[in-house]
Amino acid sequence: LQETATLLLRHLSVTKEGAAAVAASAGVAPLVALLSSRDYQVRDNAVQALANICHGGDSCRSSVVAAGAVPSLTSFLQHHSSEEHADE
Repeated sequence: LQETATLLLRHLSVTKEGAAAVAASAGVAPLVALLSSRDYQVRDNAVQALANICHGGDSCRSSVVAAGAVPSLTSFLQHHSSEEHADE
């Protein structure tokens, strides 16, 4: 269910209008919470959706920052980068 929900939000947030709609409907906080999911695909979809929302404009970016996404995104990227280096 979480994978489907994050995938839908990921696709919905591709346009500026969609990103604004997700941000305005309190969709950012649940995405931030899902960054700590044990399921990689859920985390990846949440990251992509948040990135799309950030491309929606200043107010969208502000909602992502206000939801506390920066530390979680930083942690995700550091962990993801470590996994890639372990595969080399």
